[in-house]
Amino acid sequence: MNNWTHIATTENGRWRIYKRKTPLKYLCDFSGTIMPAEEWDKKVKHQYTYAEHCIVLPQTFDTVIVSDAHTHRERLCFMAEKYINTKDNTEHWNITTNIAGRNTGMSRYFPGDEYSIKEDKVYLRFLDILQIKGKQNEEKEKTIASTNS
Repeated sequence: MNNWTHIATTENGRWRIYKRKTPLKYLCDFSGTIMPAEEWDKKVKHQYTYAEHCIVLPQTFDTVIVSDAHTHRERLCFMAEKYINTKDNTEHWNITTNIAGRNTGMSRYFPGDEYSIKEDKVYLRFLDILQIKGKQNEEKEKTIASTNS
C-alpha cells in the first residue's frame, strides 16, 4: 500500500477513496485484457450523463473507490470520477467502471459471495501488479515489432 493514500470515506462508510502516488498507466477490461488507461477510458469506461449544473473534472487515473454494495455481499474497486456541482460549488465523487474485484451478482437465493470480499489493500495491490504486467506486455510488443521489421 506504499503507492496509495486513503483520502476519504463517504457513502456512510461504504466508499473508501484512495489516491495513488503516480497515475495508473494500465487497466484491464472485464475479460482481463490489460490495456493503456487512455484506451480503457475510451473503450471500457461507462460514460455517465451528469446534470447540466455538474462539471466533470478530467480523468487523472490516480484515484479509485473501493466500494461495498449496499444490497448484497460484494466489494469492488472502481475508477473514481470527480465532479463539481455548480449550484452550491461542492465537489463530489462518482464511481465509473469496475476495475478490480469480482461481480457476484444478487438474487433472491444468492445474496452475493462473502468469500470474494478481500481487504482494500488486495484490490490496490492488484492494480499495482497490473502496472508491472502492462509494462512487460508493452516491452514484449516492442521487441516483437523490432524483430519483425
